[in-house]
Amino acid sequence: MSSRHEARVRSYFDVVGPCYETIVAHTWQLGDPAAAARGLTALEACRKLEDELVRIQDSLAQMVPVEDRKVATTGDWATIDYVGTLDGVPFEGGKGEGVTVKVEPGSLLEGNAPMLAGLEVDRTVDAPVDFPPDYRDESLRGKTAIFTVTLLKIMKREVPALDDEL
Repeated sequence: MSSRHEARVRSYFDVVGPCYETIVAHTWQLGDPAAAARGLTALEACRKLEDELVRIQDSLAQMVPVEDRKVATTGDWATIDYVGTLDGVPFEGGKGEGVTVKVEPGSLLEGNAPMLAGLEVDRTVDAPVDFPPDYRDESLRGKTAIFTVTLLKIMKREVPALDDEL
C-alpha cells in the first residue's frame, strides 16, 4: 500500500472507530481492486458496512410480548381483532383476526391504531375510519366506517444487539 493511501486511511481512524479495522483489513491492506475501482474512501466503505449491518440487525428483530403492563401506549405494537361496519352492517374485507398494528398516529388502513393508546388488553373500542376518495374499493371511497377493535396483546419490537454474533 502506498504511503498516500496509508495516510488517508489513518486519517479516518478517529471518525470510523471500530469499523476501521474491518475495512482496512479486508479492503485496503489486502488491496481489493474492486473497492479501489469504485473509488470508495475508508469512511464511505465504513458507512456502507454500517448501513448493511443495521439493515441486517433490523431484519432480525422479533416481536415479544409486553409482560409488565396491560395498557397500550403510543409506540407499542399490538395484536388485534376488528370488524368494520357501514351503517351498522359488516362489509366485505372489513374483518381481521390476529392482526398486528402499531399504536401510533395514522389510520387503521395504514396499519396504525392510535385508538388503542390507553386501552387495556381484552378491551374493545369503536373507532371511525375515513376511507379516502381514491380508495381501491369503489364501494368504500369517501365513506366513514366504524371499526370495533379488540386489543388482544401488547408487544414490543426487540432488535438484536449489533455485536460479533450478528
